[in-house]
Formats: sequence, structure tokens, C-alpha cells
Amino acid sequence: MSSTRSSQPRQIACPHRPPCSVAPMCDAEAPAVTEPKPTEEQLRICQAQRVDPALPLDGEKAGIALATLDQAPLNGLRHRPEAGTSGWYIWGGTALSEAPDIFDPLHHHHLPEYCPAALPFLALPPGWRFLIAPGQVDIWFDPALLGDGEEARLP
Repeated sequence: MSSTRSSQPRQIACPHRPPCSVAPMCDAEAPAVTEPKPTEEQLRICQAQRVDPALPLDGEKAGIALATLDQAPLNGLRHRPEAGTSGWYIWGGTALSEAPDIFDPLHHHHLPEYCPAALPFLALPPGWRFLIAPGQVDIWFDPALLGDGEEARLP
């Protein structure tokens, strides 16, 4: 990933309605919603954590702090999906800004371009987090992300 990434989003073609915030010029029709298939790497990560894969649906959005993606470590956490979002929030850096507009809504089909390092972890179900730093990958369950005190059913 380039360290010269602009904090201004680029305009790219987006097939969804409404278009992503990074693609305001979209005029394509929305694709049919399909059940995505996990990659081998996503399956390996879920198997290692002993959870069933729970990929975001096509058309769902994640909250991505685009202006921070050139910072390390890369962080991700997943709340429960709601209102067209997958529950994923992804940012770079050691401290998360409390600015109300830090996250940009981004359809998942844009993530390979903007945040490819997060892709292997996106099949983790709600309640999971990841952190990627040079020479380090951490994955853990955080029951607080579920918001209702529900505990994980881990072996």
C-alpha cells in the first residue's frame, strides 16, 4: 500500500444504489444480491478460530477510515450487521480518532482496491477483531462488540 494515499476519496464506478461515498458519479444498476463464497484463506482463518464463516452480503457496506489506511497497524472489528452495513469497521493507526466522520461507508466490492490486507479476515462473524502489524497478526473475540452481553460459543 502506498504511503502517498490522498485523504480525498477517488471517484470510481460503483454498481450499487445509493452509490458509495467514494463513487458519487455512479450511474450503473445495482447487481443482484448473492451469497458470497469465502476464499481458502478466509476459510483457514475461520477454522483456526473455530467459527463458521460469515461473509458480508453483496451490497453491504463497511465503515472504512480511508484517511488512515496508510498507518500501521491495520485494525478491524465487526459489530452485528444492520441497515445495509456488514458491521465491519476498518482503520489504520494505534489510536482511533473520535471524529464523527472518520469512517467512510464503502461497499465491500471496493475493499480489494482500498484495503486488500483486510480481505482474509472479513469472513469472521460479528464479535471478532483483527490487528495486522509488521510481523504480527492478532485475531480475537470481543463480546462487547455484540452489544448484548452474548458470550461466544467457543470450544
